Amino acid sequence: MRHGCSALEPTAPSGRGYRNGKQSIGDRVVLECRKLLTGCNIEKIAAAVAAACEADYDSSAIRRIKVAIQEANAAAENLWSMGRRPR
Repeated sequence: MRHGCSALEPTAPSGRGYRNGKQSIGDRVVLECRKLLTGCNIEKIAAAVAAACEADYDSSAIRRIKVAIQEANAAAENLWSMGRRPR
């Protein structure tokens, strides 16, 4: 196969027929992918991936902020309770 995967490709006991059929399927997949991966489509895919990464980053940042707020609230409560203790 011309894509560099021939060493990993299984061969049928009958020999050539299986390999040629598999090569034509592989060539067809490559051809269809090249049709779909135009410059415009690549830009759309990249924008969607960037948006997904940004959304994931935002949600993890929000979780970190919530944890920091909870820790600050706990520290404030500790300070208030220390101030209320009789000496």
